[in-house]
Amino acid sequence: MKKIYLLLMALMTLCTAMTLSSCSDDDPFSTASVNDYPRILDPTFPDRANGQLAVFESINRNDTLDMKVTVTPADYTKVTYFLDGTKVSDSTEYKTALEAGTYTVKIVATIPETGKQTDREGYIIVKPLDGDPYSQAVGSERIIAPGSPARLYGRNLSAVKSLKIGGTTVDKVTYGEESGQEYLDYVVPESLAAGTYRVSLVTANAQYGAETVTATKEALAVSGFNRANASSTWIIKGINLDRMASITIADKTITSFTVQSPTELAFMCPALANGDYKISGKTKDGHDLEFYASTGNTTTSTVTISSETTVWEGHHYVNWSLKDGDPDKTFNEISKNQFDSFKPGSILRIYYTLNTSDSYHQMEIASGWWNNLPGTNKIDLTADGVKEITITQDMIDKVNSEDGFLIVGYGFYVDRVTIQ
Repeated sequence: MKKIYLLLMALMTLCTAMTLSSCSDDDPFSTASVNDYPRILDPTFPDRANGQLAVFESINRNDTLDMKVTVTPADYTKVTYFLDGTKVSDSTEYKTALEAGTYTVKIVATIPETGKQTDREGYIIVKPLDGDPYSQAVGSERIIAPGSPARLYGRNLSAVKSLKIGGTTVDKVTYGEESGQEYLDYVVPESLAAGTYRVSLVTANAQYGAETVTATKEALAVSGFNRANASSTWIIKGINLDRMASITIADKTITSFTVQSPTELAFMCPALANGDYKISGKTKDGHDLEFYASTGNTTTSTVTISSETTVWEGHHYVNWSLKDGDPDKTFNEISKNQFDSFKPGSILRIYYTLNTSDSYHQMEIASGWWNNLPGTNKIDLTADGVKEITITQDMIDKVNSEDGFLIVGYGFYVDRVTIQ
C-alpha cells in the first residue's frame, strides 16, 4: 500500500507540473498588458530610402489588395488603415480593389487606454494591364487651376469618353497626339476646390485609374523660376500667373512682362552677376506668389543666375522596362543635330529628380543604339541631383553615327538639360 501511495503522489506531482507548464504557454500576443507599447509584428514594411517612403507591395489592377495585421498586445490594440490619408478600416484585415496608380497605405496601432501608438507606412503600386487606358505625369500638367484648360498625357487614350476628378465628372475631353505622345485636353471644373484628387479615365464600358492632380486657386510658379541667364528673356511657367503684379529678384523688382497669361510669364532678367538670389512675387490683390516644391510650396525660392543655356526643360519620366514605343522608355528630346552643335569641352548638365515609388534608380547616357557614350558608365542615383558630362568629339561622332542621343535608365525624371 505504501508503494501504491507513493506512486500516486508522484503522478499527481507530475500532472501539477504539466498543468503549470501549459499555463505559461498562452498566446504571447494576448498576455502582454495594457501598459505595454503596441507593436506591429506583421507585415514588415521596408525602411525609408533617403527619407522617402518605399514600395510595400506591387499588384496588377485586376488583383485584390489583401492585408492582414498581427499586433501585440492583441487584446488591447486597435488597428486602423489609412489609404492616401483617408481612414478605410478599423479591422486587422483590409481587402479592396484599386484602380491603377500609386497609393500611400498607413497602418496605425493604438492602445486607446494609454494613447500609446505606432505605425507603418509605404507605397502600394497598382499596375495597369496591357491595353488599359493610363496616364501619369509628364511635366507640371498635373497641377491645375479651376476653370482653366488642362492636359493629361498617357497611352491607349483614344477610347476615353470622360474624366472623373474626385467626385466631379468632366464630360468633354479631346483626344490628340503630339510627337508620338497621346494626350487628352479638358477644362478643369470651375467648382473644383483646392486639393489633390484621383483621376479616372472613363470609357464606354469601364473606368481606369490615372494617378492624381492637384488643384490650386493661388498663383503658383511650377517651372523655370530657379535658373536664368542675366540680361536674357526669362520664362516662368505655372498656374494663375495672369494675376501677377510683380517679381522681385534680390533688390530688383520687375513689373513689366513681355508675356503674361494664366500659364506663363516672360520678362527680361536683370543684369546680375552669376550666383544664387532670392526670388519672390506679389499678385495684383497682394497675395504672395507660391513656388512649387515636392516637399511643399513656399513663398520664396532661390534662382541661380549662370551662363548655362537651357536646351530642354520639363519633367520627363524614364523607365527602360516599358515596352518599345512608350514615350517614357527613354529620354530622346535632344536631337542629333542639336547635339552636333555642342562644342568639345562644353559641360552638359542633366538635372533630375527621383521617382520615389520606384524600386531602384539608375541612369545611362547613350547613343540612339543604346550604347554608352565614350567615357560614361551606368550611374546609381540615390537623391535628386545633376549629372555633368564634358562633351568630347568622340561623343559627338558616336551620336552622329548611331542615330542620336538618349538618356536611359529607371526610376527618375529628367527636369532640365543645359549646356555651358
